[in-house]
This record gives sequence, C-alpha cells and structure tokens, in this order.
Amino acid sequence: MKYSVYIKRQMTQIKMDIEKRRREIISILKGSPGAVKGTELAERFKVTRQVIVKDMSVIKAMEPGIVSTSEGYLFMPSMNLYRRVFLVSHGGEKMKDELSVIIGSGGIIEDIVVEHPYYGELKANLYLRSMKDIERFADKFNESGATPLSALTGGEHMHTVAAPEEEILDVIEEELRKRGYLAGE
Repeated sequence: MKYSVYIKRQMTQIKMDIEKRRREIISILKGSPGAVKGTELAERFKVTRQVIVKDMSVIKAMEPGIVSTSEGYLFMPSMNLYRRVFLVSHGGEKMKDELSVIIGSGGIIEDIVVEHPYYGELKANLYLRSMKDIERFADKFNESGATPLSALTGGEHMHTVAAPEEEILDVIEEELRKRGYLAGE
C-alpha cells in the first residue's frame, strides 16, 4: 500500500513539473522579441528536444498565437489584422526582393504555400515581420543550400500577408503588380 502511495505522489509531482515547464515556455515565448529554438528550450529545462516538441504540440493546442517556424517557436499575439493571400510567380533569385516589397510596404508574411500536383498543398510558416527577419531568413536559406519551395511549381506560390489596415494590403498588391510578381497578370 505504501508503495502505491509513493508512486501516486511521484506521478503527481511529474505532472506538476511538466505543467510548470509548459507555463514557463509560454512565458518565454511571449517575452521574446523573436523566435526561440527548441534546442534552446531543451537546454534551459534540461530535457530532450523530443520532450520540447511534445510540449509544444500541447502548448499550441492550448495557446492561440504560438506557431512553429524555420527559426523556432514564435508567439504572434492575436491582433485585429487584415489578411490577403497573394498568388505570385518568380524565380528563386527574386525571392528576397519580393519579400522586401511586402515587408517594406507594411505587411507581415505569415507563410508560403505551393499547390503541388501530387502532394497537394504544401505550406511553411514564415512570420517575417521586418527587414531584419528577411535578412536572417535569406542568409540562413543561402547557407543551407536549399531549393525554394516554389521551385516545385515553376516559381508559382502563395503568401498569406497580414496588415493592420486593408489599405496596406492594397499597396502591397499594387507593388507586387508593378514588379511583375503577381501570377496570371
């Protein structure tokens, strides 16, 4: 009987430790100006990366605004933003310019989506909010030697772009049109 009470107490303590770690992770993400890598969280809490991945799947289900990006986990506070999906087309050499047009006009690039003929919709979260984000993204992309996702579809892809005013989305659309990036035009 005493052994089962001991086990029950240990399990309760483990559950409290997990919940405390998850609350602290949420606090870290909300207080961070940028993305936080899972490996950094794993080191901080002295757990494996796999534990953090499991924690994050639970946290993302509970806490709106926490997303996974190629840079790590990011808290995007829910704001009343307008969103528009832009269908664009260009070669990989124009990627940085296209992203700069959107950010420079006041947009936030939430994702990139391609419609693959076999796999269907493929999506990657970006959450690029500043020129510094674009520089960091472009540098890491170039260092990795990766091929742009849009290469799968001959350069055609979509971005979900958010902005605090719908007029900003109109400006972005016009700038993308002027540069010949809008697909089908």
